[in-house]
Amino acid sequence: EAFLKANPEHFRYFEGRRFLGEAFLAKQDYDNATRQFEQLAEAPWNEYKMIAGNAAARRALKQGDVDAAVKAYESVLAMPFDKPDEQDEHYTALFGMTQCLQQRQDFSQAVSVLDKALEDIPVDNARLQAELYLRRGGVFQSMNQTKQAVLAYLHVDLLYSREPALHAESLYHLARLWGATDHPDRAADAAARLRNKYPKSEWAQKLGSG
Repeated sequence: EAFLKANPEHFRYFEGRRFLGEAFLAKQDYDNATRQFEQLAEAPWNEYKMIAGNAAARRALKQGDVDAAVKAYESVLAMPFDKPDEQDEHYTALFGMTQCLQQRQDFSQAVSVLDKALEDIPVDNARLQAELYLRRGGVFQSMNQTKQAVLAYLHVDLLYSREPALHAESLYHLARLWGATDHPDRAADAAARLRNKYPKSEWAQKLGSG
């Protein structure tokens, strides 16, 4: 806040505005988060407008307003995405939209969207690939297709472990799902790796100490 107040013309001003908004969002201070992202949306660069739209959608989802989240994601998906950073935000919105479809129990449409994304996302974009498989795992879980969900999360564990936040999430789900498929040894291994590698992550906290 001090930096933004003292440096309104700084070339990192909007980047600072983004981080401040993310911080408010993380502490569930939604009113202040909204104000930051509304100002971020006024940036002259498309990338920051997309970031602001995706953040607004995440805030809406956290508050249980799926309709508002869909509207925000649609606004991002309607924007051009020629540059790499814009491409990342486009697919972030696409993945967010599948979460909305999942909450609306439109599972077949969510799978179709993710299948199309799998064809389009560059294979060397590890973060997007990892998030894609996480979202597939989530949809398959909602459909009670446990084995398909495990396969999706295994993609992240085996291929994209260098993406720590996404890897931690995959280990959390594997620790729970391996047990449901009669592999308690694999469940224990996933749980141990989650606690050892990412002890302070939200996923380790969710898993608990059991």
